[in-house]
Amino acid sequence: MLEGYFDDSGTHNDSKVVVWGGLIGRAEEFEKLDQNWRAQLLAPIPSKPPLEKFSLAQCVNAWDEFESYTPAERDLVRRNFRDLIIDVDIAPLAHIVMVEDYYAATSPVDREYLGEAQNFAFSGCLNSLYQLIQSSDERISCHFDQGQLGAGREAILAAEKFHSPEIFRTLSVSFSSVTALTGLQAADTIAYEAYQYGYHLIRPDTHPISPHFKDLTTHHGALFFSLHREEIEAFLIPWRQLMSQVMGRPIK
Repeated sequence: MLEGYFDDSGTHNDSKVVVWGGLIGRAEEFEKLDQNWRAQLLAPIPSKPPLEKFSLAQCVNAWDEFESYTPAERDLVRRNFRDLIIDVDIAPLAHIVMVEDYYAATSPVDREYLGEAQNFAFSGCLNSLYQLIQSSDERISCHFDQGQLGAGREAILAAEKFHSPEIFRTLSVSFSSVTALTGLQAADTIAYEAYQYGYHLIRPDTHPISPHFKDLTTHHGALFFSLHREEIEAFLIPWRQLMSQVMGRPIK
């Protein structure tokens, strides 16, 4: 059995980057990650109390459970949880969408079917799963952050309408809280690292590449897609052709 865990980052209104990202691997690897992750939550770094969950955004910004951490302590705990991901045979995956480019490339008709930028990023993760399904006879159990339940369901319904129904016979989907599933906390780590990288692409002078992100991108099987206007427009050409056939009229 294969499993996938996915979370979002940058889905607030004023973000210039939106990401859906996560991890794909075998169930036994996620069991190993879960054991190690829970042990790390109990002892994140010396002299600090157990964590309820690991949220990279909270860690980086010294929010909530990380309010008392020094910058050096926050970087250490960030590295500790990153290493747990690197130490298992699970592939990181993220689709990074430049928000302004998405709205410049798409028309209102496009967005009527594709949704907003975050839906487009979510669909990118699903498309990566489709490709994996087509090359494997195994079922895939996918878990998503329930905080994006509405957007996720919309993307899944759209995908079921325009992709082969056989794909969904091997794909099961559930939505859960990030606190409950350590796989979703690991997915949060991937999504936020990719989100920070997206801002590096926009403002490299003020947003250097994180060494933590660099280590994740060299992990076996890692797939990180940054979608600017050129990539989005390239996607729209065959998509509009398909939609024109389905709708019986030109889609622009």
